[in-house]
Amino acid sequence: PPPPPPPNPATPPTQIYTQVNSSAASDVYKRQKLITVTMDHLPLPEEIEAGVTHYVVWFAAVGALPTREGVLEYDRETRVGRASIPTSMLDFDIRVTAEQSDSPVQPSDLVVASQRVREQ
Repeated sequence: PPPPPPPNPATPPTQIYTQVNSSAASDVYKRQKLITVTMDHLPLPEEIEAGVTHYVVWFAAVGALPTREGVLEYDRETRVGRASIPTSMLDFDIRVTAEQSDSPVQPSDLVVASQRVREQ
């Protein structure tokens, strides 16, 4: 099949698509949910700001500081980022930031998207 058309640079990144899967294989993980984060139309990291190389996912419980939960696996051709992250949190915010490394201690001010997740 032909390659996908190049993304329109004027198209902003879409919102964070989250999928919550709370099925578990053992008692140890019954309180865990798998949060799948998918974002499309993401610009190349270096287009956000010089020196930026990664998109990092942060979770923050209500009233708490954000914690680094992982890095989006970013496909430069399709401009799609994905991550699957287990958590036991019930009510929290997801934030995706553009970062100069894959393991920053705190999120940068370069917030690409954020979303609240609540237990159904």
